[in-house]
Amino acid sequence: LGLLGHLSARAFRRAPQTIGGLLMRLAGPRDAATLAQPEVRAFLIDMTLEAFRAGGQGGAQDMVIFSQPWGVDYRQIVCPAILWQGDGDRIVPVQVSTHLAQLIPHCRLERLAGAGHFWVLDHTHEVIAALRSLVDTRQDVG
Repeated sequence: LGLLGHLSARAFRRAPQTIGGLLMRLAGPRDAATLAQPEVRAFLIDMTLEAFRAGGQGGAQDMVIFSQPWGVDYRQIVCPAILWQGDGDRIVPVQVSTHLAQLIPHCRLERLAGAGHFWVLDHTHEVIAALRSLVDTRQDVG
């Protein structure tokens, strides 16, 4: 993973537009309209360049972390939660969100028909409103 991270970082730093375009195409058709927006593309490229600024070790470490149990006692989560996932997400498998939603008490899983992995970039205001509503409801109760 270390070598792959190093090579990925080097390739992306040398040709961010080209490599970014390839990665965006791999995300799939459900994300195409979102990722075609110039400001979204610029944001993702800037974010990835920053992530690779010190090399590819961070991305490799993310893969190690994501592939192991996290040691979290999800039953201790007491606040309500919402987990969203597009049904066209090619990055996070459906089974992952389903399993995580089952582990977290008071978690509502929202499957988004026709949405990909990057749907949130077009719906940030709705997500913030939904989270604000959870907080407001929690304050009214507690």
